[in-house]
Amino acid sequence: MNELVRRKSFEHEYVAHLSAVRKRLMGTPCIKNVRAHQIYLAQKKKELEEARKAQRQLNKMQRIEIVDARMDILAVKAAKAAAAELEWATIKPADTKWSMDQIAQYVLQHFPGLTLDAVREPGRKRYAFNARRVIATAIKDMRPDVSYPAIGRFLHRDHTSILNAIRRGTKE
Repeated sequence: MNELVRRKSFEHEYVAHLSAVRKRLMGTPCIKNVRAHQIYLAQKKKELEEARKAQRQLNKMQRIEIVDARMDILAVKAAKAAAAELEWATIKPADTKWSMDQIAQYVLQHFPGLTLDAVREPGRKRYAFNARRVIATAIKDMRPDVSYPAIGRFLHRDHTSILNAIRRGTKE
């Protein structure tokens, strides 16, 4: 029985000690301070919500700008493709056949600083890939009698790489 009383007394003293520490660290709670704190928290919550709303609007505007920029890029690509198609139609008379080398040299005129050897290299550089794609598409358009493996041998690629390049060319 005596031990039970001692234990309860210890628990009571420990709780009192924790209470005193809490009061020293945080101060005594006052109804006036609590109300001021609630008002402060409400203001911060409102400011945070306004900031989030502004951020959402900014994100929406940025998405719209990105879509507009993409639409501009697509419009430019479509115009270039239409011009290129018109140019291909006016380049050669229907009764003459150009060699693959002639077609490649003509296409490379539109890619300054790029040579046929650079296009034939085994690397995957973007600039070489784009030129290779245009060359393969031009050869297939101007010479439908030439097979994909023949175009691949000319560009030092597999015929499936040529198929992929031409598919990508027709998508864009």
